Amino acid sequence: TTPETSPTCLRRGCTSAPAVPNLTDATVRQLLGTAYSSARDGLPGNDDAGALSAWYVWSSIGLYPNAGQPYYIGAPLFGRVRIMLGARRSFTIEALGASGPNRYVVGAALNHRSLDRAFLTSSGVERGGTLVLRMARRPSAWGRRPRPFSLSSRTRVRSALVASNGETASNT
Repeated sequence: TTPETSPTCLRRGCTSAPAVPNLTDATVRQLLGTAYSSARDGLPGNDDAGALSAWYVWSSIGLYPNAGQPYYIGAPLFGRVRIMLGARRSFTIEALGASGPNRYVVGAALNHRSLDRAFLTSSGVERGGTLVLRMARRPSAWGRRPRPFSLSSRTRVRSALVASNGETASNT
């Protein structure tokens, strides 16, 4: 399976493991390590419009934007990534303990507030701030609930989001 054909490319929004983030983390890490290289044929298919390259970059930093959906949180390859947003704002992802064996996100905090879901709204990223991910060798139940908008009713997700961190939910 390649990122072109695998439902895991959509991270938490995929149909193969939507409520089990650690299965997606393991599959994505395996694809990043085996399907891509710096060789001339280092992409696993046709990179029309840069889709495969973009998938690699987003997956490597631990986020994946899915059009019309939230940013799905995954297991980054890097210990720290800073995304410049303009107007002197940035969004930083810190993956505590990130390494080859530590491929599972087992906990998260957004701007010093505990985060129990495996996705962020676009406004949560665009405001800037810091997402801290705790990485481990073994998976946990982190991120299985609440589910992203694409996998649950908007009302249930809105209630869960407001209850979990006060952030207003939207599909944008």
